Amino acid sequence: MYYLATKMMEEIMQALGGGPILILTFVFLLIISVMTYLILHIRPVMPYLYLSAIIQSRSKSMLNQGKMKQISEAKSTKDMLSMLSDTLYADESCENVTLSKMHKHFEEAFQMHLKEVYDLSPVQMRKLLDMYMIFQEASIIKMLYKVKKFKKPLDKDLVYPVGMITDKLLHKLINVDSIEEFCGYLFNTPYHKVLIKSHEVMEEFDTAVDNITIETIIKNLETLKIQDKQLVYEILDTIVDIKNINMSLQSLTRGNILPLITKRGSLDSNKLSTFKNIDELVTYLEKTKYKENVKSAAESYKNDKSVMHYDIELNRYLKSFIGKNRMLNPQGAFNVFSYIISLEIEKRNLFTLSKGVASGFSSQEIMGMVI
Repeated sequence: MYYLATKMMEEIMQALGGGPILILTFVFLLIISVMTYLILHIRPVMPYLYLSAIIQSRSKSMLNQGKMKQISEAKSTKDMLSMLSDTLYADESCENVTLSKMHKHFEEAFQMHLKEVYDLSPVQMRKLLDMYMIFQEASIIKMLYKVKKFKKPLDKDLVYPVGMITDKLLHKLINVDSIEEFCGYLFNTPYHKVLIKSHEVMEEFDTAVDNITIETIIKNLETLKIQDKQLVYEILDTIVDIKNINMSLQSLTRGNILPLITKRGSLDSNKLSTFKNIDELVTYLEKTKYKENVKSAAESYKNDKSVMHYDIELNRYLKSFIGKNRMLNPQGAFNVFSYIISLEIEKRNLFTLSKGVASGFSSQEIMGMVI
């Protein structure tokens, strides 16, 4: 806008031969165009400038491919921790650390930094981050429900207070004796209408919770006045697509139809439920924005028949999408929100790297599993 206004005024002055009145008019219009540009483009991101500077600084120490390759070659988890000294996950007390304690440390470091970002965020951004917390909240609910309903073991180091799950409520949910008591404590939450239904397999419950989670986030997002809202929607759609594709793959592998998320996503959830085998699903996905990643996953799948290759490649797509758009939108709400999603991906990679190193996998094997 500024450039166009300036160019137009120069052409007018040349055509009319200049003059004091024309020059004053030009200056006045130039000031108006600059002010308009500032109001439309700079003012909306002003509250984010300090936070964006911190994010830019912290992003430099995030794990890149080179750093992950170095970590994948570590001889022990102790060596791995020493390689994280210049990251958010530096730990001075790395003697005799177990894998479980490492994961707890990664989770605590992530939550601490998330709180720091939240505290520095403007009001509208905090509302968006509150929505992100719903994902974490739902994850804890799923984990605890699995323990109570399907008698799975619980790693207490990986459950923590978040969102509406306070310390007091978390303690109660961990220590209840029955699934009925568990559901009772969540009576006044959006999850109750899912909990009162009987779920024969865990995946049914997961999808039901995901539908409520996405529905709640979208409803709140519609009320927010933030820049780059469409990019935030695209992240949410990609997350839903990944969950639905993974569920479709599980359905085809097991031979039974599992429910999909219906609230968002760029792919037709009804269409995803119609395929008779993995090859049909892959053929369909190769016509979507995920085509290159799906082709790569299909090649790896041929070797060991593990559907995890698709999850890894689809999350690589998400990581790439976020990286490209953060470069184009270095200020504002999208930059902050996508940074948090990037941290979530980084945390997952740390879990994968630590498990791989502890299990004695080769560097090549570990790098094939990171995002």
